[in-house]
Amino acid sequence: MSAKSKLIAAIVPIVAHSLFSKSVQVFSDTMSRAGYQVLLGLSGYSDENEDQLLDAILSRRPEGVLLTGVAHTATLRERLRKIGIPIVEIWDMTDDPIDMLVGFSHERIGAAVAERMIARGGTVSPTRPSRGMASVPCAKC
Repeated sequence: MSAKSKLIAAIVPIVAHSLFSKSVQVFSDTMSRAGYQVLLGLSGYSDENEDQLLDAILSRRPEGVLLTGVAHTATLRERLRKIGIPIVEIWDMTDDPIDMLVGFSHERIGAAVAERMIARGGTVSPTRPSRGMASVPCAKC
């Protein structure tokens, strides 16, 4: 029986954007409290970089992989499906996730915002969302 690596890989496009940096920090802190270490890779929004990063990372035998987005090469998707570890895709939606998916529909958000603006006569009142999330009622959502 081989020892567990206690390593979780996280691939994000950049950390300069506050959305990604905050998500990575909270993910890393939470995994650390559970006894895991997070290995961070930056893809730069490049499929080629993502493929190369994952080649290097998978050689370290991580216990799981967190990927940003759902647009990955077919070769990478198939490879990740076969390796037998948890794979979580975040930020987007798809009907065909590699393994697990935590995301949101940009289309549904756009429609909800537009419907809210139309209902309010073209204006949206500023709000202070709780914990980075806001709830907007939408008949189509």
